Amino acid sequence: MTFEVKDEEDFDFSLLSTCMVSYFSDGKAHVFVSTLRSYNTIIGGDSAQLVLRLPEDITVSETRGTFRIPMENVEGFTFQLLDARDRSYSPRCVNIGPGGMKLSFDDESDPGFEESDTLRTRINYRGRSVILMAEIRYHIGHSYGIFFPKVFEKCESEASEIYRWIVNALEEEYSSGQVQTAS
Repeated sequence: MTFEVKDEEDFDFSLLSTCMVSYFSDGKAHVFVSTLRSYNTIIGGDSAQLVLRLPEDITVSETRGTFRIPMENVEGFTFQLLDARDRSYSPRCVNIGPGGMKLSFDDESDPGFEESDTLRTRINYRGRSVILMAEIRYHIGHSYGIFFPKVFEKCESEASEIYRWIVNALEEEYSSGQVQTAS
């Protein structure tokens, strides 16, 4: 199995070292542990091609439930829901992932959405803005799980690309401890 690693500085790979690999494909997360068989730095030195031993088992799971970024007071992130009558709601975004979000309302502001309701969402982060259609997938108490079908189906639209950019930026910042939170 061959992977290409991009935008890494100072590659330092040891042959036969143990590697943990995770990647997304077909809307699912794949994870496995392997050993490095060989690698080649690609011309320019800003990426490398890794050859790994293919394991017998690769763990596969739905990304919707496995990968979430906590969104408590993330600075510069705004989110708005619009119902079929263009009424606007501003719930708290609990977490965000590749195909959706978990939202929470205060008792008095909960509009009482039902599973399968369709809403428009407006998401803004770091100068990027996107409007996406969303479905209510579940609701427990005053919390809702929303799903973005066009993003999850890998629809190649500008809106899907912007949403993926926002999630990737948040993931990178969260993973590196650089997510800025509002006071």
